Amino acid sequence: RLGSMPVAILLLVLLAVASVIGTVLKQNQEQADYLHQFGPTWYWTFRALGLFDMYHTWWFLAILGLLMASLFACLLHNIPRFLQQMKNRKTTVSDNARKHMAHKFDLTLDDKDKAVSTIKSSLPGWKWMETTIGETLWLRGDKGRFHKWGYILVHSAMLVILVGGWMRVQFGFRGSMSVVEGGSASTIFYVKGTGFEQLDMPFEVRCNDFSVNFFSTGAPSEFRSNLTILEDGKEMMTSEII
Repeated sequence: RLGSMPVAILLLVLLAVASVIGTVLKQNQEQADYLHQFGPTWYWTFRALGLFDMYHTWWFLAILGLLMASLFACLLHNIPRFLQQMKNRKTTVSDNARKHMAHKFDLTLDDKDKAVSTIKSSLPGWKWMETTIGETLWLRGDKGRFHKWGYILVHSAMLVILVGGWMRVQFGFRGSMSVVEGGSASTIFYVKGTGFEQLDMPFEVRCNDFSVNFFSTGAPSEFRSNLTILEDGKEMMTSEII
């Protein structure tokens, strides 16, 4: 079943392994760098598997989608039952339900009131309910009745994170824009698959000033840019970028 624990664990393991590969193997680098690093055989093998842009491959998105579906199915199956269990504080139990209880035993008590008092005092922090039907006293004790909210919130949070990751892969991108000092640009270049694409933005970025500070060793310590965002030739904002 898609919402079962074994399926969810399997999908989590597959996602973790894929994420490790995507972390160890630098993504979206120049193809010439990959070819030089791995050689022709491994380069074409990794490229065929999509490992150079792994987070956009069909098999990674399939794992992500199945895991989202598994979490959703799990929540859909368990939330109504958990809410009912947290809401229900029925004291009595039918004979048929008692037959199916895994843990039960019978006691013969001489003093019912003393036994009830002893049970309550031995389980501090529990909430108790009593119901008397005829000569039978039903006693119900609850502790941690609302702990199931932890399950619901944790699984819901995981689902939200996975949906956010899926949306980032489908609709997001990370690009670069080269702007010389004193000049402006409006085109972003980004890697897609094994090639580069460009996107014209509805605004321009102007570089007013650029400076570099150095350590005493000569290594750069800070890059500082003063940039202005232009929209239809009008200055919208100016900021220092470090």
